[in-house]
Amino acid sequence: MQRGALKFAGKHIVVSLCYLDDLLLIRARPIIAADDLSSRELEVAQRYAAGEDYKTIAQNLSISPSTVKVHLNKIFTKLAINEKASLVAKLRQMTH
Repeated sequence: MQRGALKFAGKHIVVSLCYLDDLLLIRARPIIAADDLSSRELEVAQRYAAGEDYKTIAQNLSISPSTVKVHLNKIFTKLAINEKASLVAKLRQMTH
């Protein structure tokens, strides 16, 4: 069997599968607003929540700082939040 992580998203639940040595770990959680983020938006959100500024995120992702700002505006709108602390909390829901 292949050794990688798999993620399945249904209408109400997200299930993640990954291997740890010979064990198969299965995690399930309800769908949350952050699941609607595109992969690029999620990457920008995670970097911003980790403390990177617009310029650093832009350099690391090879995009302009204004593009980072556009992504963050979309992210904050999709998640119905208006501060960085709320973004951190929403992203934390995805991993717990």
